Amino acid sequence: MDWQTYTAAGIVAFTALVFLVRLARKGGGGPGCGGGCGCGDKHQH
Repeated sequence: MDWQTYTAAGIVAFTALVFLVRLARKGGGGPGCGGGCGCGDKHQH
């Protein structure tokens, strides 16, 4: 296998890991955006 294949697979795996961590951190799925959107106090986080 070429080094580019390993690099692409690593990038895909890293991206998937980031999405999973963000999904797990978001938690309960309550009302609001979950924070970090820059909306101020327009709604409860």
